[in-house]
Amino acid sequence: MRSITKNLPEMPCSIPWRTVFLTLAPFLSAFAVHYISSNLYAHFCTPLSLWGLFQSLVLTASPVCVALLTVMNNSNSSYALLVTGIVTGLLAKLALPTQS
Repeated sequence: MRSITKNLPEMPCSIPWRTVFLTLAPFLSAFAVHYISSNLYAHFCTPLSLWGLFQSLVLTASPVCVALLTVMNNSNSSYALLVTGIVTGLLAKLALPTQS
């Protein structure tokens, strides 16, 4: 991660861009993994049709669908923890006085 952030230019404003990037990168990564896995699961494991209703009886127990469901559940947990951590950090930053 250090090699990515060392190439970020230093901005002359007061926004800590490096901190913003390091905070949002895991958040957006977890969201992207969850979004992609949930859409793949919906497409391949639960087709939206009458025939897909019968197909999903067999497909949802397949190893691919079980793996997609596991990735979806784990990324959801990671996403929730990251959101909780970001909100808690922001609230702590606002509530706690800074020493200068």
